Amino acid sequence: MRDNQLSPTKDTTMAVLPQAPPAPGPRGRGWVWRLLITVAAAWLVMVVVHLSFSGRWWGAFPTDLVPPVLYVAVPCLLLLLAPLAVRRRRRGLAAIAVLSLVLGLDLSGMNWSAFAGEHTPPGTRVRVMAWNTEYWDQGQSSSAFYAYLRSRHADVYLLQEYIYFSGEEPRPIDKLAELKRAFPGYHIIARGELVTLTRLPVVSSRVLAASPLPPGDTDWHAYWADKVLRTDVRVGGKTVSFYDAHIPTPIGGSRNPASSAFFRQAEEGFNQREPQIDALNADVDRNPHPVLVAGDFNTTPAMGDIDNITGSLTDAIGANRSVDPVSWPDRGALPPFMRLDWTFTNKRMNVTRYAFEDSEGLSDHRSQSITAVVR
Repeated sequence: MRDNQLSPTKDTTMAVLPQAPPAPGPRGRGWVWRLLITVAAAWLVMVVVHLSFSGRWWGAFPTDLVPPVLYVAVPCLLLLLAPLAVRRRRRGLAAIAVLSLVLGLDLSGMNWSAFAGEHTPPGTRVRVMAWNTEYWDQGQSSSAFYAYLRSRHADVYLLQEYIYFSGEEPRPIDKLAELKRAFPGYHIIARGELVTLTRLPVVSSRVLAASPLPPGDTDWHAYWADKVLRTDVRVGGKTVSFYDAHIPTPIGGSRNPASSAFFRQAEEGFNQREPQIDALNADVDRNPHPVLVAGDFNTTPAMGDIDNITGSLTDAIGANRSVDPVSWPDRGALPPFMRLDWTFTNKRMNVTRYAFEDSEGLSDHRSQSITAVVR
């Protein structure tokens, strides 16, 4: 009977001890790789598309709005984050980031000549101030406005937006009497929204005719048609041509980006800009005098329109001592992060000093301070 008795059932189940979760491995970081490679590939495609179409087709304007500094910042950030990807994928991610950086380096607007030494060639010096005033002195102290201008002690002033705005419509103003009182002894040339002041002898002045130019969105013809004012003056016994330029903006800030009107305005802006640039190029190419062109081009270093400026002109940025020269916006919550204002010269002039200066709250554009030498 003893052999047939059932023995008590023994609990043979062993206690299961809690185990630590597995350490994250390559598979755990897969989502990081997918995110980074998607961003890197999308950025590279955007850079290639921008290089291919900016300045050639109005539809490239969304990429024109990218702040130029991002063409350096984004690839550098991707390189810093590459170690987070799985090991076998890091090289591919890094290669895409480096390629984007190489392609976008010239688009960033970085001024590598800031580290170069200064050189002052022989010749007659002339001081120039170029500035988008942002609706002249509208809503501001007129005395502070004119005091700011006088404090620059320029021989030539190239000023834009000699206008007031009523709602969304620009309207002409007459401030000639005030200008004569503020600048005794200066010649005053006003055409549309452009004003050139100079204490040097004036030889001639005229607005460049741009054609074919589509109708503007205001009844004031001179506002949208007269965008480059050429004034020839005598400097050290030579005739020098100063071009006061305000190239139309490629888009309007008041439109809804999701609306058809926004894209229609972008196409209209492109069609307004290109004839003005072509007219400037044609006039400069046949001009035998020393030339200085300055103003608000509404164009960043990344936009292809800058490459469309005639090859006979040289950007004055070589005389600027800032690594990241920017001119807009000069007031508001954000610090300046774009260069929209430019100065160019031909081979018969050299810029020895070039700086963007605080507008002291008078405009959303910094003023351009230029010292040039006529050879």
